Amino acid sequence: MIKHIFDMLNTIVKSIFYLDNWKKPSCKKLLIYDRAGTEQLINFFDKDDIIFLDVRFTNNKSLNFYIIIKLIFKLRLNQKNYKNEFIKYSDPKYVLSLTDTNFGYLKLKKKFPNIIFILIQRSWRLNIENQIIPLKNRNMISKKENEIDYFIVFNKAVGREFDKICKANYLDFGSFTNNNINILQKKKKYKYLLIGRNTDIQSSHSYWSKYFEMENRFYKKFFEYFRKNNKEPIHILGKSFDTSKAIKFYDKLLGKGSYIYIPRSQSSYDIMGTASYIFGSTSTLLYEALSRNFKVGVFSVTGRFKKLESSKFGWPTKLKEKGEFWTNSFETEEIDRVVTFIETVNNIKWKKLVYKRMNNILKYDRNNSRFISFSKKIGLPIIRK
Repeated sequence: MIKHIFDMLNTIVKSIFYLDNWKKPSCKKLLIYDRAGTEQLINFFDKDDIIFLDVRFTNNKSLNFYIIIKLIFKLRLNQKNYKNEFIKYSDPKYVLSLTDTNFGYLKLKKKFPNIIFILIQRSWRLNIENQIIPLKNRNMISKKENEIDYFIVFNKAVGREFDKICKANYLDFGSFTNNNINILQKKKKYKYLLIGRNTDIQSSHSYWSKYFEMENRFYKKFFEYFRKNNKEPIHILGKSFDTSKAIKFYDKLLGKGSYIYIPRSQSSYDIMGTASYIFGSTSTLLYEALSRNFKVGVFSVTGRFKKLESSKFGWPTKLKEKGEFWTNSFETEEIDRVVTFIETVNNIKWKKLVYKRMNNILKYDRNNSRFISFSKKIGLPIIRK
């Protein structure tokens, strides 16, 4: 709560000194809803065609005081009305967002039926309804109230899950960010790379506490196996912004000196491209690495429990509990089986296997060719060829 208030005050102070924030929003063809994580997306469009609606207080310096003042005089100032007024004044033909867990975004089509709303899945999602629908709305919500025009998702199966809570035309184009990043063939720098967890997140909720408990047990077993088998050191690719906090977490869990930490400040995709073998439990990056034919071992140990079954490898596609390069177990025999397989399988067999297993889970569409074709078809002001 204190951090939220601080972020809000910080946003107000930063926004005050920008002259454009005191003017009526400009009319643009394309409104991007939430600037966060759109660095790759905006390169597809002419910047003169874009206006941003920042919906977070963190790192926001674009509060529009023209709209705020109008709403104050009308005694209607709140976050929902601010968004609606901003969209009304900017009058876009298209609204596009990468924020796939924002419940409010799913409500905008009813308010602005003549605007084309597009949503792009940003990350692998667990328990989709619980992540998107607020608790107070889960028993009364109906799909008719949630609607957008197009929803670009990782695969058809996950599209069917989203379809339970939102009406849309679903397009399975894979991971937008992964498709847009070209990883050059580089000399392998890390033999064993573990995709770390977000240590910034702590929760007492039974769902997430069980999730973290199982992940921690896997980490301990995994590192124990590597120590006993005299493997080379494991590099942990950090997911947290607070590096010192993350290192303290892993030191306590695994012991100092038992790993080499790679901070989040570096490009995860570049690091992934220089690893010989990649491991983890549940991470979008694991699926993205597999879609590029990198050698990956997945230990979806949290999926062993009914409430956490959406964290199983490949969910919501139906796969066996154990496969050539994945398992839901952290038993030593299973760790050994998966590690040994990806270390010994030849590249030709691996590529054939990945194509077979990943074809319905996540395809790699280099440079987002399908997104470009789709954008041109519906008239989005795209400049990429």
